[in-house]
Amino acid sequence: MPVFESSGLVRDIILVLNFGVVFYTSLFAAVLIGRWIKDSKKALLDIRLVWGIFLVGMSLNTLLFAIGDFYFNTEPAHTFWTKTGYMAMMLALVAFFFAMERVLPYRTGHVFSICGVISAALTVVFPRNLIVYLAFAMSLVTVIGLVLFFIYARSGTTGDVRRDTTRMTTGFLLAIVGYLGRNDFVYYNFSESLYLFGTALFVFGLAFFGYVMVGSPAMDELDWRAHLIRLYVMNKGGLLVYYHQFVDIPVRAQELTAAGISGIQSLMQEAMQSDAGLNHLSIGDYEILFAHSDDFTCVLLCMKPYRVLLNKVINFSNQFQDLFGPKYRSFGSDITPFKPASEIVDALF
Repeated sequence: MPVFESSGLVRDIILVLNFGVVFYTSLFAAVLIGRWIKDSKKALLDIRLVWGIFLVGMSLNTLLFAIGDFYFNTEPAHTFWTKTGYMAMMLALVAFFFAMERVLPYRTGHVFSICGVISAALTVVFPRNLIVYLAFAMSLVTVIGLVLFFIYARSGTTGDVRRDTTRMTTGFLLAIVGYLGRNDFVYYNFSESLYLFGTALFVFGLAFFGYVMVGSPAMDELDWRAHLIRLYVMNKGGLLVYYHQFVDIPVRAQELTAAGISGIQSLMQEAMQSDAGLNHLSIGDYEILFAHSDDFTCVLLCMKPYRVLLNKVINFSNQFQDLFGPKYRSFGSDITPFKPASEIVDALF
């Protein structure tokens, strides 16, 4: 950010916009981290915590820049506050990239995290005039990483969460463009108007991004793979015909478990005098999602009853029925012919 030594309308507007960034990012970060703290099943790589840390870094970055550019704009204080602001952003990016690379299915070799660590170290030793170029390079790295993240997030979600992911992507890209437009180079080599526009776009993009994220029905749905446990497929008589274990834990008597689940469903159908099957059960820390077809009942044991998981169970059930339904009665008690269902599991889960 440029140094504002004298008062004026432009200085006041930019100061208000910068503290708007601090306010909104701090607010959204507090909401996300607060939700993570209150969750009894929270995990260290929870998407709410990751984005919360990122927004904290963005808030500190803008706040420290404003302190140096508006209040402590003589050396060496100005360089100190500027470098501290860059450090806050770089360290937040390291935490974000580390978690992002654990979630993404791509083989990144931790290149994003390594870039963040190197940038944080160079921020300490580089003179202030070179840090601007370092920040620009990291902005490009951040854009690439976030594009990969949002592509993965959108492909792994459905319904409202997919819609919200698209909106978050739009808001964040606007914020990145605004962030690039509010740097010293733009202010000194183009115009104050363009700098003001970039700052305003940065505030709007972050506010829109945070508003969508906080209001999303289940942003942690992006981690749905971490909540898979077991998948059962039973015929209408309760006989287990296919079983898949997502977590490598010892399991005893899968057939008895499947028969028990089928028995509970039959008991509830009789009690409610309904032919419709169950859709969802909750037992302790476990959630059980059901999908029904003409000949089979598919049951997913998981930790969270996400809509994306229910949709995947329904999709699996339909494909399983299409593949085995017309001929499964000829299999008798042999379940070997059902093994190709593993290909459907690999494709969907």
